[in-house]
Amino acid sequence: MSSPRPLRADARRNREALLTAAREALLAEDNVHVDEIARRAGVSIGTLYRHFDTREVLVAEVYRHEVEELCATPARLLDQHAPDEALRIFLLLLVEHAAVGRGMGEVLESIMATDSPVYNDTRDEMACALDELINAGAAAG
Repeated sequence: MSSPRPLRADARRNREALLTAAREALLAEDNVHVDEIARRAGVSIGTLYRHFDTREVLVAEVYRHEVEELCATPARLLDQHAPDEALRIFLLLLVEHAAVGRGMGEVLESIMATDSPVYNDTRDEMACALDELINAGAAAG
């Protein structure tokens, strides 16, 4: 099976603009319409649907992106702080992440009710990030 072709630069910018607009909109209100997300991203609704088949797919991708960013922070935190301080900062970031989840509550609940791998994948990523911080703390005594 071949991997999908990489996005052209303009398509990549549009996708990132949509994800950013969706994240900001979902933080501000629970039930933002996709038309509003497209408008905030400066693209047409057709462009939104070329990247994300449904609103649920968009929300799931915003959520997945948030978790990926969060789970990439332990190594950086451990480079800059003692393990206990790195864990404290990570837990504060985790609380902030929970606010993003609340902004997407209804859609995330519907995704949870399906066979979507979003929660299993993100839960595993989160466990690995926490393990990295806890193991560093244990090694430091």
